[in-house]
Amino acid sequence: MQRQRTITVFLASSDELMNDRNSFQALIASLDDIYEERGIRIKCKRWEDFGAYCTGERTQDQYNQVLRASDMCICMFHRKAGKYTVEEFNQALNEYRQNNDHPKTYVYIRALVEGEVEEEELKVFKSNLFQSIGHYWCNYVTDDAMKLHFVMQLERMMTPSLGSAESQSKNLKVEDGNVLLHGRKIADYSNLSFAACNTDYTALKAKIESLDKGIVQLRAMNLEELEVLILTKSDERNRCYEDLKKLEEQLFGIALSVNKMISSGAPISERRRMAIELFEKGNIRGVIDVLNEKDMAADAERAKSEISRGKQLVDAGKKIVESGLQKIRSLVDEYVMKAEAIMADNSERNRIPLAQQVYDKAIALTREYLTEYDLADLLFETGEFLYTNKAFGEVERYYVECYDIRHNLAQKNPQDNMANLAKILGNLANFYIDIQRFTESEEMHKKALDIYQNLGDHTHDRDWGKTARNLAYLYSITDRFTESERVYKDALKIQHRLAENNNAEEAELAHTLYALAGIYSHTQRYSESEKVYKEALEVFRRLVTNNPHADQYEQRLGTTLRHFAGLYKIIERYSESEQMLKESLDIFRRLSINNPQVYLPVLSASLNDLGELYNITNRILESEKMLKEALKIRRRLAINNPQVYEPDLVIALHSLSSLYCRIQRISEGEKMLKEALEIQRKLAEEHPQVHEPGIVPILCDLAVLYSKTQRFDESEAMYKEALTIERRLAKENPQVYDGDLSNILIEFACIYSLTNRLSKSEELCKEALDICRRLHKNDPKVHRRDLANALWELANIYSITQRFSESEAMHREEIEIRRQLVEENPQIHKPNLAGALHNLAALYADMERFAESETIYNEAIEIRRQLVKENPQVYKPGLAGTLNDLANLYARTARIAESIRLYKEAIDIYRQLAVRNPLVYEPIYALVLYNLGTLYHKEKEYGKSESIYQDVLKIYRRLVKKNPEVYRTGLSDTLYNMALLYKDTKRYSLSEKMYKELLEVKLLSVQENPKEEPLLAEVYQELADLYRETQNYAGSEAMYQEALKIRRRLATDNPEEHMHDLAITYSCLGRVYIDMQRFSEGESMYEESIKTRRHCLAENYPQAYEPGWAIVLEHLAERYENSGRYSECAVLYKEALEIYNRLTIEDPDRYNFEALVTRNKLRELCSTHHITLEEDGGKESSGINKVWNWITRKNK
Repeated sequence: MQRQRTITVFLASSDELMNDRNSFQALIASLDDIYEERGIRIKCKRWEDFGAYCTGERTQDQYNQVLRASDMCICMFHRKAGKYTVEEFNQALNEYRQNNDHPKTYVYIRALVEGEVEEEELKVFKSNLFQSIGHYWCNYVTDDAMKLHFVMQLERMMTPSLGSAESQSKNLKVEDGNVLLHGRKIADYSNLSFAACNTDYTALKAKIESLDKGIVQLRAMNLEELEVLILTKSDERNRCYEDLKKLEEQLFGIALSVNKMISSGAPISERRRMAIELFEKGNIRGVIDVLNEKDMAADAERAKSEISRGKQLVDAGKKIVESGLQKIRSLVDEYVMKAEAIMADNSERNRIPLAQQVYDKAIALTREYLTEYDLADLLFETGEFLYTNKAFGEVERYYVECYDIRHNLAQKNPQDNMANLAKILGNLANFYIDIQRFTESEEMHKKALDIYQNLGDHTHDRDWGKTARNLAYLYSITDRFTESERVYKDALKIQHRLAENNNAEEAELAHTLYALAGIYSHTQRYSESEKVYKEALEVFRRLVTNNPHADQYEQRLGTTLRHFAGLYKIIERYSESEQMLKESLDIFRRLSINNPQVYLPVLSASLNDLGELYNITNRILESEKMLKEALKIRRRLAINNPQVYEPDLVIALHSLSSLYCRIQRISEGEKMLKEALEIQRKLAEEHPQVHEPGIVPILCDLAVLYSKTQRFDESEAMYKEALTIERRLAKENPQVYDGDLSNILIEFACIYSLTNRLSKSEELCKEALDICRRLHKNDPKVHRRDLANALWELANIYSITQRFSESEAMHREEIEIRRQLVEENPQIHKPNLAGALHNLAALYADMERFAESETIYNEAIEIRRQLVKENPQVYKPGLAGTLNDLANLYARTARIAESIRLYKEAIDIYRQLAVRNPLVYEPIYALVLYNLGTLYHKEKEYGKSESIYQDVLKIYRRLVKKNPEVYRTGLSDTLYNMALLYKDTKRYSLSEKMYKELLEVKLLSVQENPKEEPLLAEVYQELADLYRETQNYAGSEAMYQEALKIRRRLATDNPEEHMHDLAITYSCLGRVYIDMQRFSEGESMYEESIKTRRHCLAENYPQAYEPGWAIVLEHLAERYENSGRYSECAVLYKEALEIYNRLTIEDPDRYNFEALVTRNKLRELCSTHHITLEEDGGKESSGINKVWNWITRKNK
């Protein structure tokens, strides 16, 4: 069991303060209960505890013996100075001077009320106390003020000096108008004079009370037309409450500093005494004015002169030097008090820099004259002040100098300084986490842990546990989950032991359990996560039961329920997730009634989570209701305090926009994102350093929305702006923003890929890859996954542009990284490895390296099958996707039975998924059905194919009614294939019917999105082909002309993308004119086709477009031959043969027959009509003969 420590408090006072003595005794009993759970007992010794209390006789020796053994001595006065109380004070003071340790002696003086007069003896005592000793007393008007003074002193005595008063009293908090110690009420804030006499505080309290009364009266009227007024008054009430809470915290911070001054034992200057009295009267502006910096600077110069003079003397000079140093210490405290008062003066706009300047003056005095201990404390306090107020650019220099001093002190005297060094290391480590300097943070955390470990006792186990938890958090946010788990478990071992001996440690235990559960969830170890969340919940529920008035435990319970619900949402245990979110919601609704400003933000977070749950479970109306309520709260909070809550408003807008986009209320989703962007831009104008980074994700979300709705120009504009901001941020702070920059570059590259601007896409991908390689080189463990993602995107670009060897190299490097990640953490990285293998297999399929493709597909499938066993709900979709693609491969390689088997397995999975979540999976189910139907079509199993196509058509027709913008493409593809099937089976009227329906679909698409025009032209082209095949030449001509109109316009705007299609239409229309005996028009079309192809296509993409060019050349050559234009015919045949010559060398199996036929035509033409072709130095002839000889050998 933990060894208990006992603190004895000696209480001395005159009889006139009997009620105060009893109140103090009750406080001690209450504190004893609070601290007993923490291994500390508090005992009080009073006059009533001695036998003399009964006999009336005083035994001074017995008194002195108990007093000397006490840890604290409290001497209370009111109107008079009791002889014995003064005697006991002097005895305690002499004892302290001899021991320099105990008892710590404090004077408490209850303020006079109207009509009371202070006796002369007390005046003399106070004068002597202040003038001779420089000691100042604790003034109190109420019992609560007396209690608060004592609790502050007690906390300070139990906490080694480190930094600010706030740092020493973290167990004391202001909440709901009460001062709490470990969640137990100590004092009512309204009973403390520094608040009760503060006009701003009392005015805010009165205004809130008036508003509450008015709101109740308005609600009682139950009139709908009053809702707007009620909302307005509620908003005003919340603004006042927030101002009140902020003021309470600021005043309490100064109260802690004042108590520290009074309790320090150092002399109090007259100026500081006046400042303390003004503060206790609620006059903050008076405090600032009294602590005049010019006067303090003059006093500092006098103190410096005194110290300098004292150093010149020998024995007598020591007292002079010490007197000067005491004055310097007093001035340092005055500077600190002024800095805190400046921060409490809300009328001052430049509070932070002004307060920092005052702190710097205190530091300068301390550095020159006081001890290294004093300097380290003040540097820490200043760093903490700046850190709390998010002045991150200024924090490090104070913390680092503090660390350097503590490190030097620890080397000289390890026993007294190592623990303080560890605490400073911990704070510096946490600061480095916030500014994302993770390597340095890890180093600092490890140093702190080593120190605690080497101290050799269990005194600092609690600090070790908290530091370990912070290190584990660092590992978690840098994706080092194995290390994070290990360190969390190490912390839990300590915290379990501490909690067994000290119930007060259960909160720390529960906090670490909650964090570990989050790691298990993130690494997809869901059963372990569930187990640990349950343990954390059990502890938090017990804390709530045992501490019914401590709202912080109920808040943590609500937060844990929220995150536990998130786990259940991931594993699709939606009913349990909903149950937990509802309980969390109940907690935060209840807490927000009494403290709306604190708990409305977390209430809105629970509403948002529940709304998102309802979204994915297709409870759309309930989802919208929750998300709208969350949005309404955040709008109201943002009106009251835009700087604090508008960022949360942006999140709420984004959540609701996601719902609207999902249910195809695209315009509303876009409206939400635009509003979010407007807010974020405004915030960024006011505080660019804080809020400009937040613009980027909104721009990217809008870009995605525009991309999905084929508005690529707008999408590009969003990405360009996002990229401009992110480049600037990354230039200023590459360590923080380079990773985000690479992600945006990759997303932007996708837009260029979708719009066939592949060179630009490649450029962005290469830039992203360079960034990721640099980050990976500096910190491989953190940035390996980012590097793998960048490699994947560039590999995709290389694949699209048929640079297969480069694509393969990228994919292989990506897979090597992912295999390493899987070795370290298979749970989280196996899915990504399976995806990478899938992509490489798809590349090999494109390269027609079918055997390698099959092998890798099978490895991906094996991994996905393992994952499905562990968590079928999460991983079945990935398995079905890979099965579908391998089935596609088997279809290409004529392994029909295997292809059908895999298609059917994928279809079975998607069918099950579509039943549970049709909105997500029914479109994918339709796509795989479509693939199987296409395979049956290809194998001429027309009955099976038609049956499947009909099923797919039913699905898409239903989906198009709900969301035409998204699903028209699937409907169009199915109609197209059915039209082909009917054409193949000579059912031309049905084929025409499908094409006409397809044409209607595409015409509607073009009305909504003109960028669909290329596809509309394609439909006209296909219908024209059908009419030509059925000899409906007039209909065919009309359709080709429609296609020609569109493609001419498109080719003018974007020749690189549309010239090839235009050339095809020219040649097809030419063939129709030939069929219709309109030969001159036919020749004209063929010539336009050849002209178009010469102009652009073959030069840019010869491998892709030269075969089609050769065919058109042959068609026109045939026409010239039929019309007797033999020389021109021979030239065209020769050009076609030269193309086949090149193609045959690269791919002989594919083009040797075409080359042979064309050569025979050319030879026969030249022989029959005695044509001699010009040769370019024999190169053309030798090339033709080379092809001919190769073909001859091949045929033999």
